[in-house]
Amino acid sequence: MKRKISEFASRREHSRYDCCVVAIMSHGRKGRSQLDSSIVAVDGHLLDTAWVVEQVNSFNAPQLIRRPKIFFFQSCRGYEEDFGVQPTMGRVEPDGQ
Repeated sequence: MKRKISEFASRREHSRYDCCVVAIMSHGRKGRSQLDSSIVAVDGHLLDTAWVVEQVNSFNAPQLIRRPKIFFFQSCRGYEEDFGVQPTMGRVEPDGQ
């Protein structure tokens, strides 16, 4: 899964598009904080959701600079009911120049 995500992030044709949308559906694991969770890959290895997001930042995917990036992670994060959370601060990473 890491290889496929890295290959996706490095595609040159991204410069022809206006945004990047990534959807991953799998089982998951809850981390120590709300932003620290993992996806269980088909081989059973854990993949940090933060790592996935980092793969399309301006350093790793310069062809996606100044393009909105939307991530959907549909996965369980344990056995407890989750009623959602209210964000305490935005998570915005400017590509800046």
